[in-house]
Amino acid sequence: MIKIPRDYGYGKTRSKKVGKYNIRIEFHAFKKARFTIFKGNKDVYYSTSDILSSNKEKMLNVYRSLKNVKSTESFIKKRNAIK
Repeated sequence: MIKIPRDYGYGKTRSKKVGKYNIRIEFHAFKKARFTIFKGNKDVYYSTSDILSSNKEKMLNVYRSLKNVKSTESFIKKRNAIK
């Protein structure tokens, strides 16, 4: 079983600013999670999923990996091409 830090429980939000992007991950309900990337006031990427321990860990890993503008923009391009 994957151990997830306690501060990433339900009802918690983490956000950070990377260049001109605001990245937010929310565990806002008992079994739902929301991952959003904003550029200014527009959201440029949005994802929601059921929280399973594997999904939660994947969302946290993506959140942690987006450390600079280049990685954030490549993530957005790749994900928006899939949709």
